[in-house]
Amino acid sequence: MLLWVLNPRLVLALAQRGESAVAVGIFAAMPFITILLVTPFLQGLTRRFGLKRFFIICLLFETVLLGGYALSDAFWVWCALSLCAGAAGAAVWTLSETLIALDAPTGYEGRFMAIYQTIMGLAMASGPLLASALPWSLQGVLFMIVLAYLVLIAALLTFYHWPSPSKQVPDGEGGITHLPASGLMRAVRLAPVLLVGAWVGGAFEGGLDNLGIVVALPYYAAHQALWVPAAIATGSLLAQYPIGLLADRWGGDRMIRVLAGGLVVCSLVFSLVYARYPASIWVLAPLWGAMGGGMYTVAMTMISKSARDQTMVSVTSVLVMGYSVGKIMGPVAGGFAYDHGGSWAMGLVFAAIALIGVWQARTRSSGSGQL
Repeated sequence: MLLWVLNPRLVLALAQRGESAVAVGIFAAMPFITILLVTPFLQGLTRRFGLKRFFIICLLFETVLLGGYALSDAFWVWCALSLCAGAAGAAVWTLSETLIALDAPTGYEGRFMAIYQTIMGLAMASGPLLASALPWSLQGVLFMIVLAYLVLIAALLTFYHWPSPSKQVPDGEGGITHLPASGLMRAVRLAPVLLVGAWVGGAFEGGLDNLGIVVALPYYAAHQALWVPAAIATGSLLAQYPIGLLADRWGGDRMIRVLAGGLVVCSLVFSLVYARYPASIWVLAPLWGAMGGGMYTVAMTMISKSARDQTMVSVTSVLVMGYSVGKIMGPVAGGFAYDHGGSWAMGLVFAAIALIGVWQARTRSSGSGQL
């Protein structure tokens, strides 16, 4: 989503106005609250309107909402716009990943998901870099992103061939192939490692992409603080293909354990050293991006390997729900910890979140094997 490009500029504007870390975290969580609420209904809406029509309608709705940021700078207006953008974003996000998962060749699912995540990382990296390098006002940035949306919609209508779902996998693989198309909650029960893996990835990406700017501002200039989410995105950009390749070879549960364990270590290091050595953020940020983004890549790989065409939207919705819950909890919990306990408390909060990912992957692996 091109909103990744805009979000760092909005977060910086709020921080420069003097909004607290909690307020910034709440703003960052707004679209994911709506995503969480809308996602369970996407299967029915897609069936009713058709994938192509529904996809284009949601892109147009996002384009209109972007203009609203230029009309007012009130905090509550921005939060309301973010809530509305989340509804359209839920459909664009879920359906995009469903199409990619359906089209991935057998045995190459991890690499296909990694390419997608790499492109997402490029968008996330370009946002803060462009915001810091180009002397544009917020209105100028909004104009360019609206223009990019319109070009994207025109290209999809003109050139893109909308495929019919065709993904098939052997019966019983992963335990989710017999899931009814509407069985969202059953997917949650059958594949909790997907939910938790996406939740951890969302908490780290949502929490640290936005709070990274806040924690850097006491030590760095505003344009330098924007480099923190750029460093996170760059780490994700460079690491996703190797992580996807390893997921194809090692399996999802093992990769979730390795990545979540690495996030625990990085969070504890941040807790212990950042206040004394602020420059440590430039080492930790790329590692957070690599492993946090990797959690999502691995979870999506597990879906592509395990779900049939008629279950794909429902199971992908589980992933989007988990990621959205993490995106909501990460900024708010991390911002609250930072406001009341500084970087020490914030690091401990994120370490605890990553530990839950390690525990769930170990439980799944010992209890029911690979997904």
